Amino acid sequence: MSSKQPASGLEQVRKSPDYQRMKAANRDVFEPRTIYFATYADPRESTNWRKCLQLKAEIVYHAITGKLVKTETELEAAKKLLVAIAKECKPPIATEGQKTSAGVAGEDQKEPLPEDYALEVDGVFLVVGYFSELNKITENLDREKAEIVKDIIKVENQLSLKDIKNIVDHVEDAIKKNETAKGELGGRHYKLADDFEGMIRRFCGYYSPFHSAAPADPGKDVLQKENLLHCLHFSLVGSKIDEKGSGGAWQSPSAGQLKRSGVRFEPSPKAAIDVEFSEPTLRMPALVHDFKLETVVGNLLAWEYGLPKEDQRPVTLYFQFMNELVGDLGDVRMMEELGLIKGTWKNLQEVFDLVKRTDERPPYPCVYAALDKEVRKVREYHDKKTKTVEEDRDKKKMRAFFKRHKPAAVLLLSSVAAASVIAAFIYKRKSRKG
Repeated sequence: MSSKQPASGLEQVRKSPDYQRMKAANRDVFEPRTIYFATYADPRESTNWRKCLQLKAEIVYHAITGKLVKTETELEAAKKLLVAIAKECKPPIATEGQKTSAGVAGEDQKEPLPEDYALEVDGVFLVVGYFSELNKITENLDREKAEIVKDIIKVENQLSLKDIKNIVDHVEDAIKKNETAKGELGGRHYKLADDFEGMIRRFCGYYSPFHSAAPADPGKDVLQKENLLHCLHFSLVGSKIDEKGSGGAWQSPSAGQLKRSGVRFEPSPKAAIDVEFSEPTLRMPALVHDFKLETVVGNLLAWEYGLPKEDQRPVTLYFQFMNELVGDLGDVRMMEELGLIKGTWKNLQEVFDLVKRTDERPPYPCVYAALDKEVRKVREYHDKKTKTVEEDRDKKKMRAFFKRHKPAAVLLLSSVAAASVIAAFIYKRKSRKG
């Protein structure tokens, strides 16, 4: 398994000044807290990677055997099992530049070191431990489990999809060959809960920041992406990123202002950045507020910051749009009542603050044509309706004025009419004399 990530996304993100600025401002969102992968730092130099090996081993052991690790002896057995499976999953031809400690230490090396198979260890933990246990992990979340869930989506912890696919292809056979696993399984065969495509689909569905009425299906193209974060980003956008637009972003009025101008809001059934306006209905995805939302959105924004400046940025533009819709707590309350904000929170101020924090704006203009087009239509509808309302209001004010001051108005009009009659009479008399 290669320790070098494919060219493009990850390295560009990490080198991005915008990402460095975001990470410095909020390290909890971007840096791992509990689970560290070899993509974050060299495992031979990272004490964090070695420290979390125990937790990875315990989760993998439980996923395979159904048993919890309770003693030091069982812990050592769990670690050896994880490393042995990882060793079996390693491609037979070492990638250029990769060194094993066996080559350095000599021929008498017997026990494989975890660091020699670091990416494979991480891959086995992800495929066998995390994905297989995802439902159990999220059923009764404690602080540690919540941190694990958030760590998996972070930029710094992204394994390449090619490496994950390699684990999926080989891990069942590796477990089948392992004597410890065979003894614990008692003749049963270990089988992954999902195939590779199913894992990606489940990952995208679970980490999506939006509510979906049905399981997400990002299609086959998602399998060609660079890593899991890239897959999630693609699942939220799909082919609409290829649409051409005017190149200009439009600012939206707040949700309350739009409602007063006659706009009707409707949640979209899809978990995607799919905003559509058909007079007078604005259809948009429902945001799901939960413990991981800020981490998910922050790392999706970070992924877009690694793109070339001329590329479109759907997530960035969508959360700018959300920021404009949510002007105050009243807007949050209205959107929650309309089903556009779902999830759990202590109070609506928490939701309001999070939306404001996720409005990250890079120091250069960015667009997303498909969204810009719909926001422009909403803006034009709002402005037209607002102008009409103001004109009607002025007419009503004028009618109300005359109604309130009718005697004076009648007297004024009568005086003007009388003066006109007298002037006409005088003019006629002068004409006869002349």
